[in-house]
Amino acid sequence: MKKSRWADWFLTAGFLGFLALALAACGGQGSWQEQYDLGVQYLSEGNYEEAILAFTSDEIWHAMKHAQGVNAESVLFNDMPGDNAAFALDAAARERWAKLVSLRDAVNKALENARNAGVFKKAQDTDVTLSVSESDAAFLAGVDLASLCIVSKVTVTTGAVEGEKSEDCLIPCTIAVALDESPKCPRCWKHSTKADENGLCPRCAAVAAKLPAFCWTESGK
Repeated sequence: MKKSRWADWFLTAGFLGFLALALAACGGQGSWQEQYDLGVQYLSEGNYEEAILAFTSDEIWHAMKHAQGVNAESVLFNDMPGDNAAFALDAAARERWAKLVSLRDAVNKALENARNAGVFKKAQDTDVTLSVSESDAAFLAGVDLASLCIVSKVTVTTGAVEGEKSEDCLIPCTIAVALDESPKCPRCWKHSTKADENGLCPRCAAVAAKLPAFCWTESGK
């Protein structure tokens, strides 16, 4: 194994051992040795996903209380929950999100093309400009497009820009992608022109301010 794989192995094995002990103490089925050995078997075979997901989920399932009619033997022996009408979006919300998802897909395509052209390496290092119609600009007002597209900044304009046209998008637009060279926040890795003395963007600075025992330095450590 490579060094990183050994580190992964030991960390995961330690986690599984701790989990097995905790579940055994809570009355989990089987001895902790059996639970731990099963996890190690998965790891030794290189099945890291199974060790963490299938093994861990079943152990958690055994420790849970279940309603009548639920198969308590394994989470895999139960059907996925069905649609819940209480959580369904109305027609207006579905139309709104259909447009936003379509726009995000168009931005992702433009980002990929710009990445291939060597403009940037990570999407969070980009500044995106969208040229849209006045009605679409009004629709996008107030939407956190930077978070939606996982970039540092999105500017919406009704003026012309040089970039990639996306006519098949539900919000027809021209997308310009540029490298954002403003300071990079050490917490969220997004760039901001409003960084504080520790380099934190306004959002992260507000979060850190609520953690008095936590001190940010210029290195973010």
